[in-house]
Amino acid sequence: MISIYSSHKLIAEHKRLPSGLKNGKRTEASPLPYPQYTPETVESTIAKAEEIGTNTTTVIGRIYENAKIKEQALIDARSVLDIASIYGEKILEEACRRALKDFHMITYNTLIAYIKDISKSKKNKLNSENGKEHKRGIVRGADYYRKDGRK
Repeated sequence: MISIYSSHKLIAEHKRLPSGLKNGKRTEASPLPYPQYTPETVESTIAKAEEIGTNTTTVIGRIYENAKIKEQALIDARSVLDIASIYGEKILEEACRRALKDFHMITYNTLIAYIKDISKSKKNKLNSENGKEHKRGIVRGADYYRKDGRK
């Protein structure tokens, strides 16, 4: 055992690693000042997908159904859900809805094409709406800027 003291008071004890183990690590969660990172699970990714919407849940469900070992599909499911943190949950849900019309099995790369299309159409829509508000033309005209002062 390794004992750790502060001001002559025992604050922690840890088991030693086996002598043959090089560069090994062992972390006890109890003394950590912050919550320990909890890894993603199949259940947690499905729950996150359900929070986003039914289309996203269907996509994540199919990713797991297609995998021989569900835990191996965790990275694929996580990458799909990470799209929501970049583009937003509504855009991910819409991309999943569109992709489900065209494909049975949907991957991250499939969704990114739909995401870019949705983002581009939203940007164009915003630009056209903003353009209508600001079209006023030249207010003063060319005569105003003449240097000789005649109009």
